[in-house]
Amino acid sequence: MKTTTTLRTLRALALAGAALAALVLSSGCDRTSPSETPPDAEMAASFAASAQSAATVNENLQLAELFADPMGSATADLGLTEDPNFDPWTGDGVDFPQLVVINAEAYRAIRDLQQPLAADVATSKRATADLPNIADGNPFDRAEGDTLFVEYFDAADSTGLNAVIEAAGVNMVRFVSIRDYPNAVLFQPSHRESELLIDTNGTLEDDSDDSYYSMHLSETLANGQMSTGDIAPYGGEGPITPTTVVETTLRIDQPMFHPLQSWLETRVDMELGDLSADGDETFYRFQNTVHWVNDAEQVAVVEPVDEGPIVDDAEVTLSATFTADPNNPWLESVLDTIRVNMGQLDDDNDDLLLELARTSTFDGVTQDGGSPRAIVSFVPENPIQAGQEPCGGEFTENVYYAAGWWVQHLYRHLDINCDGSGQADAEYTFIDGSSIERHITWDGAGQATLSETRLDGTTVAGTFNENTGEYSVLTTFAAGSDPESREQSGTMLPGSATCRDEFFWADEHPDYTTFTATENGDSWTVTGQNVDGALAENFSLNGTPDELVGDWSRQDEGVDASGHYTLTALDAGGAHLVFDAQDTLAEGEPSVEGDFWYAPDGSGHGTLAYTQFGRTTVFNVTWDGNGEGQLSDGAGNTAPLG
Repeated sequence: MKTTTTLRTLRALALAGAALAALVLSSGCDRTSPSETPPDAEMAASFAASAQSAATVNENLQLAELFADPMGSATADLGLTEDPNFDPWTGDGVDFPQLVVINAEAYRAIRDLQQPLAADVATSKRATADLPNIADGNPFDRAEGDTLFVEYFDAADSTGLNAVIEAAGVNMVRFVSIRDYPNAVLFQPSHRESELLIDTNGTLEDDSDDSYYSMHLSETLANGQMSTGDIAPYGGEGPITPTTVVETTLRIDQPMFHPLQSWLETRVDMELGDLSADGDETFYRFQNTVHWVNDAEQVAVVEPVDEGPIVDDAEVTLSATFTADPNNPWLESVLDTIRVNMGQLDDDNDDLLLELARTSTFDGVTQDGGSPRAIVSFVPENPIQAGQEPCGGEFTENVYYAAGWWVQHLYRHLDINCDGSGQADAEYTFIDGSSIERHITWDGAGQATLSETRLDGTTVAGTFNENTGEYSVLTTFAAGSDPESREQSGTMLPGSATCRDEFFWADEHPDYTTFTATENGDSWTVTGQNVDGALAENFSLNGTPDELVGDWSRQDEGVDASGHYTLTALDAGGAHLVFDAQDTLAEGEPSVEGDFWYAPDGSGHGTLAYTQFGRTTVFNVTWDGNGEGQLSDGAGNTAPLG
């Protein structure tokens, strides 16, 4: 497994553990009780150690990842290194491999539509050829809707009819075919209808000069799936010839094997070629739409960058717009746009990525009146295939957070060359107008350096050795601060990590966190110790690369605390945490349920429902990027967080 996957997993897991512990700390600090029992300071201190431990793990892993694999960190969030298996429309946007497969999926769907329509064309030729008596009549004696010919069927497996019906316009007729299959089961058709709009060119008995203007097919399966397909010239005028660009659509309602989907539709703009032949089609545009039962919707489009058909080695744009369901509490939409070279059209594995962008829009309002949003773009130094990690490229990210959040804007720019050299710049702008700027350079020979400056005079300097995985970062706080400095160091290698984070105080009391992270198959375990003066606590965190769901527990003298949490990673590095926790041995058996939103710098907000002695109080919680904040119940009762 790649180091990138390792760090992303551990970072998300650590964030979840930190949030859970911090929230339990919040409840322990402000004990809402009908009695006069004071808060349990020992419990609060213990939970504070848990919160500090997990938060420290999170911060150090983020720092190590930034040093060790900047390009992998940037591209992993964009789906470039994901498994290319097609698992459509999960609701978190669409990655590059998924969009590539849309080409093949749409092509197969339209091919399935062409086959029965080709059979109807052959049947219509036979039916119109059986009408020589009508050809001798006066066409002006016929009116639109008149039945010119009808043929009924009553077979062992089906009943139905074929009919030729007068249509609007000189020499225009509709060929209609209807079938019912009363004994159909499961995946067999129970009802089928088709219609062809034909220009007979005045000779019904001669099918060789017939022209087709539109084609329609509908089919209902015994299990309830309904399919509707249409083929008509692009723009709606003129007959269909082998070189006519047509709009071909296929809609499926209540699709089998997809109970969460309401309907899906494929549209392809193409030249059909010979309906009876395979492989002579020419494609201009693909569009797939999936509509979910919860009213979420995904629309994916494949079209050439320049006007013209999609041919071998064509440069095309693949885009997918996901609109979240109305009840989604945070996400409005995600737009992915990818520019690729398609390679050979019959080969899904040779497509090359040229450029990638994603815009995620969230509920809420930013300080400038817009919507909270995250905008990222990436141009690799060299074109890459799906599933490959680029050796270099240019990555840009702009994130605008909701009004009231401590961090208001994040800007990141990463420019890495394939020889390993490059630089990264980041700037956080906060609600009070202050900012933090970070600059990292890689020399291409295995060394990286970090420098950071803050408005209060705090400076940060660090180094990283790519050959050994060792890193060291020294933070020197502004004059007069206590703590005076902080040192973060460790070794980050694929499959393992060892880190130490130590604060130095004026009174020289010990204050440090150490931990190790190891891989065990598909899961990871983080274990360590946090020491704060006389208080020492062991901690552990567990998780898998695919699941951000976990349990937290701690047993000690007079303490039996545990909790469960679900973490959803958000675009732009934030997270949404839903959790619960309780302590069965503490007075009044306190428990909490929380819902929190995190920004990448650690600031955030949320709600906490705290229950003790059977009484529940709901608190609003906010904190800034320095770890300081407060908990308030809206009635004047507050407690500090930090």
